[in-house]
Amino acid sequence: MGWITDITPGAWLAERVDTVWHDMHSVVPRGYEAYARVFHPIIRDRPTDSTGWHEYDPARPVDIESETTTWNGTTRAFGLIMHPLVQSHLLFDPPQSSFGGIIDADGWRYSQPDTGNLDAVVLSRLATHLETHTTTPDATFAAIWEGWGGLVSSAGFATFSVFIGDTDLAASTAQHTPAEAPGAESPADVPEAESPADVPEAESATRDALYGAQPLPGTGLLPQEVAAGPRLELPGRAYLLFETGVTTFNDPTFLSRSPWSHDRWPQSPSIIWPADHAWVVVTEIDFDSTIVAGSRALIDEIVSDPALEALEVPEGADLGWKADTLNRPGS
Repeated sequence: MGWITDITPGAWLAERVDTVWHDMHSVVPRGYEAYARVFHPIIRDRPTDSTGWHEYDPARPVDIESETTTWNGTTRAFGLIMHPLVQSHLLFDPPQSSFGGIIDADGWRYSQPDTGNLDAVVLSRLATHLETHTTTPDATFAAIWEGWGGLVSSAGFATFSVFIGDTDLAASTAQHTPAEAPGAESPADVPEAESPADVPEAESATRDALYGAQPLPGTGLLPQEVAAGPRLELPGRAYLLFETGVTTFNDPTFLSRSPWSHDRWPQSPSIIWPADHAWVVVTEIDFDSTIVAGSRALIDEIVSDPALEALEVPEGADLGWKADTLNRPGS
């Protein structure tokens, strides 16, 4: 796995994505035989010594059990319809519980699926299919969005510990990305963070006086040479490029050790593709699922694999907030 300065292997992506948002093809290349939507896992939990969160007493500490569940099971638990364009925000916005998340009849509390990050175990399973559907499995490219907190500089990332007496009870890591604008429905609606070069000198001086000087490239995970290096520019996004073999992703522990991930915050690539362009995997930073574009045979394998929760979506599918017409209130 190595960083590359030559961004031309990604130039073809710019030719096959739309510059104006109206469906998934602002981030997913057009022109493939078929497309699959791989749903990011949902985590649910409940206290172990009661009937769940319905009878939880905050004054009495209890153990919490948690498990991974599916979108299909979650929609069924709350009387919604599972279908290829289902949107998680219709389940989780607004939260229905004072404890956060949503709680089903059996007392399980459900947390929102990750956006912009494909679970390492799911990616490892997906990679076993990808490697057999390319003629260039050893030449695979991974594009990493430059805006992840703590990646190119120390901005947007902090680690803290909680102490009581001499005991270190917990350690937590926080990673922040640019906030989505109210009512935004697509990447095009989300304002990108300004780079220092984009900020007038007087405004920059005022900002530095209020918030402190902006951390320099190279103060984050990536060394200065990489952090200040060339970017693959796509509509509304810029990425750093790495090259590896697709089988690298077969190991579910790899993301925790990847050059772009904090060890306690494994981050999947935003885009993965082989040199022959036989398929492409897109985990858009604002999506609660990952899109795989490829041959009919590859997509059939993915959607039929019981270890993956995936459904086929048509070319031109809309994954915006208003796309789930079957579960939208009043529909």
